[in-house]
Amino acid sequence: MSRAPRHIFAILAGALLFANLAAEPALADHARWRDRGPRSDQDAAREGVHNGRLLPLGEVLARIRARYRGEMIGSAQLQEISPGVSVYRIMWLTPEGRRLDIVVDARTGEILSVSG
Repeated sequence: MSRAPRHIFAILAGALLFANLAAEPALADHARWRDRGPRSDQDAAREGVHNGRLLPLGEVLARIRARYRGEMIGSAQLQEISPGVSVYRIMWLTPEGRRLDIVVDARTGEILSVSG
C-alpha cells in the first residue's frame, strides 16, 4: 500500500472518531429527553394553567402590552429555571424595530428582566 492511501485512511479514521466523541453528549441529551416523554412547553403550560400554578399566556401578554408597545414574535417558551419556578421567555418586537427578550414569572406575571 502506498503512503498516500494510508495517510487518507488515518485522517478518515480520526475524523470518524472525533465525530463519534462529539455526538456522545447529544445522544445522552436525546436519551434524557426521550425518557421524559413527549411533553411540550405548550402541554406543560396548559397543565400549569389548569392546576392554577401558572398564569395563562394571554394574561402575561396583556401585562407586557401595558408596559411595552409592540407584539410577540415567534412563540413563547416556558422554562423551569429551578424546581417549582417557571418563567415565560418572550421575544417582543417594538414599533421602532427593537427586539426585546422579556422574562416573566409564569406564576405571578411579574416581569423579571428585559434585554435588547
